[in-house]
Amino acid sequence: MNQKEDENMYEVISTEKLEVNKVSAYLFNTPECHFSNSMEGNMKLQKLLTFANLIHYAQYNDFLFENDMYAFKNGVVVEDVRIPYFTNYYGYKESLQSYSTDFTEEQINSIDMSISIFNKLSAKELSDIQHELITWQVCYDNSLVGNRYEKELGKIDRSSIKVEDIEKLRKMINSFKENNEEDYLIERINGITFYYEESEIPVSKKDILDYLALVSGSEVNGEDDTFFLAFDEDQGLYHY
Repeated sequence: MNQKEDENMYEVISTEKLEVNKVSAYLFNTPECHFSNSMEGNMKLQKLLTFANLIHYAQYNDFLFENDMYAFKNGVVVEDVRIPYFTNYYGYKESLQSYSTDFTEEQINSIDMSISIFNKLSAKELSDIQHELITWQVCYDNSLVGNRYEKELGKIDRSSIKVEDIEKLRKMINSFKENNEEDYLIERINGITFYYEESEIPVSKKDILDYLALVSGSEVNGEDDTFFLAFDEDQGLYHY
């Protein structure tokens, strides 16, 4: 199935796009989110914004916000946010107070999902995940002219989005939705995502992390890159 055929399978549900700073304002006002006056803070915000945009595209076949995304060395960025954040962090943060917090149900769904899935990860981990996207790889490679980077050649638009990335995001979204009502914790190790319910696994957190580090090294990223961790008295820890 080519990309055009795949897109035609999904009706465009959300046609009204947001200005990206409205999304940024929502993220800054979310208690569990923290964006420091640093490169890492800027990167973290960029990743949550762009993942929200891609999640929205995967769900509704339309971008969440209208501002352009670009493939940079450290992943996908929105220049309309990255630059003011970098040049005047406190001024930018103050300017976000003027943005209203009214969103459609679909819009808030995509933003909250980006927070729930990705906020606990570091900026570096989020950058590494975006480096796994074929969309980023192709657009970033296209932007390199000799030893120079041409920003506009790395722009990510509808025609740039690769079907394989959307399918991967839809799988992640479906897994999240299936388990959203349960009290699941999420760990991502070596590119593999594990869900588990802490109360049902009577071993220490260190033993859990040691097990996940061991098994993640034997799993190959691809179709099976999301697992659930369980415990059995005879078998011990296992994943499926």
